Amino acid sequence: MGTMKENGKRVLAFGLIACVLAALWAGAAAATGTDGAGGPGEACILTPQFQVLKQNIRSPSGRTVEIEVAVGGRQAPECGPVQYGVDFTNAYDAPTFYLGVSGAGERQNLFMLEPGQVRIFKMYAGIVPGTAMGNYTLQMTAYSEADHWKQTSQNVSIQVEAMEAGDTYWATQLYVGWNTVPFADGVGVFGCPAISEGYVYSPSREDYVRMVREGATFAPADGAVLPAGEKNSGLFVFSKQRCAIQSLVPPEIFERTAVPQEKEHLLTASPVWTGLNSTQLAAEYCPGMPPALEGSPNPLPISLWNAFEQRWERLGNRTIQNGQVLRLHERTFACSLGG
Repeated sequence: MGTMKENGKRVLAFGLIACVLAALWAGAAAATGTDGAGGPGEACILTPQFQVLKQNIRSPSGRTVEIEVAVGGRQAPECGPVQYGVDFTNAYDAPTFYLGVSGAGERQNLFMLEPGQVRIFKMYAGIVPGTAMGNYTLQMTAYSEADHWKQTSQNVSIQVEAMEAGDTYWATQLYVGWNTVPFADGVGVFGCPAISEGYVYSPSREDYVRMVREGATFAPADGAVLPAGEKNSGLFVFSKQRCAIQSLVPPEIFERTAVPQEKEHLLTASPVWTGLNSTQLAAEYCPGMPPALEGSPNPLPISLWNAFEQRWERLGNRTIQNGQVLRLHERTFACSLGG
C-alpha cells in the first residue's frame, strides 16, 4: 500500500420539508421544559420531536434507498443545547436490510440541538440482491442521549420490486489481506459485514481517503465530498477472512460522469468495458493517442491488484473483467475514460 495514510465520506419537494420543519418548530416552541418531577437538569431531558419525511418508498432489489428524517429539540430555552440521537431499531424487518445513518461511522448520529432547533438526517436501507418482492417495514427512533427511555419512533414502508433488467451484477471474492473492491457512489455494497472501512485514492488530494461503512454505503470519514471524477473509484479493504462482496449496478452510474485518467487513480471498470483489452480501450476512448502507440500492447498503463499475492501487476494483453478495479498510472497522452 506504500503511501496509504490513516487521515484519509432524492430530493424531496421544498414545500414538504418546509411544512415539516414548521410543525417541528411549533412543537418545540410549545414545550415548557418542565416534564418530570426532578430538578432543572431532569426537566431538560425530553423526548425529541421526530418526523419521517417520506413514509412509503418503492425500490428494485439490490439498490440502496435514502430515508430523510427530521429531529427537533423540545427543551425550554433556559436548558441550552441538549444531546440527542437517531438510529434504526431491530424491530420488524430490520434483519433483512443493511441499515446505516449518515455519519454514524464517526458517531455523528449523536448530536447537540439548541432549543427549537431542527436537523435533517439521511438514513440508508440497502436491499440485498435477491430479496423477495413484497412490502417491508423498518422502524427508526430518535431519543435523548441522557435518558434513552425518552424516545419516539416512526415506521417507513419499503416496497421491494424486481431487479431492474439493465443492472449489472458484481461479485468479488476477498482473500485474507488487502483487496480491491469495485465502488461507485450510490451503489450498495453487500456482504463481508466485518469490513467497516476502506480506502480510496484521491488524485486531487494525492493521498488515500478513509471511507467508513454506513450500512450498504461507503462515505468519506471526514465528511468531505469526493470530486465527480473520483466517485467511480475502487476501494482498498482489509479482510481477516475469506468472504464475498456483491453489488447491483444501475447503468446510469457510469453514464453520468466522464472519468479523466489521472496519476495513480483507482477506477472501477464500467460494465461496457468487459471483454476489452488495453489496446481496445484506448482505441475507443483515447483520440489523442500517438500513432506510434496505436495497436501496441497495453498502450494505457493499467495495473490490477493480485490479492492472492498482495501486489500490483500489469494488465498487459488480458481483457478487463466485470467488477475489476483498475489502477491508472500517469497518462502520457489525452484520454478521457467515460462510461
